[in-house]
Amino acid sequence: MDSKPVVLVHKKMLKWLNKIQKNVSRDQEYSQKSIAIRDYFFSFTNDFTTPLEEYINTLLPNFAEFEPFYSRIVIEGFNENEYIKNFVDNPKKTPFEKHEVSDCGHLYRKFIHTKTFQVWYQKKRDMCSEVFWNFWRKSVSHIDVQELFKEGDDPEKINIFMRLNKRLNVAIQYDDWVLYDKYFQLMQDILELLPKEFSLNLKKILKEKKEMKSDRIKELNDNKNNNK
Repeated sequence: MDSKPVVLVHKKMLKWLNKIQKNVSRDQEYSQKSIAIRDYFFSFTNDFTTPLEEYINTLLPNFAEFEPFYSRIVIEGFNENEYIKNFVDNPKKTPFEKHEVSDCGHLYRKFIHTKTFQVWYQKKRDMCSEVFWNFWRKSVSHIDVQELFKEGDDPEKINIFMRLNKRLNVAIQYDDWVLYDKYFQLMQDILELLPKEFSLNLKKILKEKKEMKSDRIKELNDNKNNNK
């Protein structure tokens, strides 16, 4: 595809630049043309990336259906073919109304395979991840174990304990000690509701997770000191 008509030639912009040239001095002309060109490419970039951002937002878990003990802890990966299919199924989503959907799809495919896209996508994914983690922290910050298991039986409590154990592993993996402390406390609260014959083995799990946190923090501190 010849991307020149899409990216470089914009008759209205060129007409406006010529108008600037006639009405201002040479120093002002360079300054205003520079601003005009920056504004044009900023607007173009914004139009180009908006569909990508909208698609990335769909990769986040559904917050309305999020359940702190059972929902999957994952942000889906970028699917190139699925993204391009959005243009085929929804032509109005393309930011280039005067160009063929297939041309836009080809342009996006070329962009998706560049290093620039990988850097941009990682930053956006990190931002989405932070939004998700903040929501996740908030979702567990007001859990009352006594109220939660007011009518629950022991197998249910153990089931939730083991699910929290998996969540604790994720918190350690991402060095999220705020979330770690919250889940650790919830697991301790559950232990207090269980008979001793159940809690003995579960206490060993908590001890193991406490040691994992200590080892991980020591590793992070050692790496920090070595990088000085």
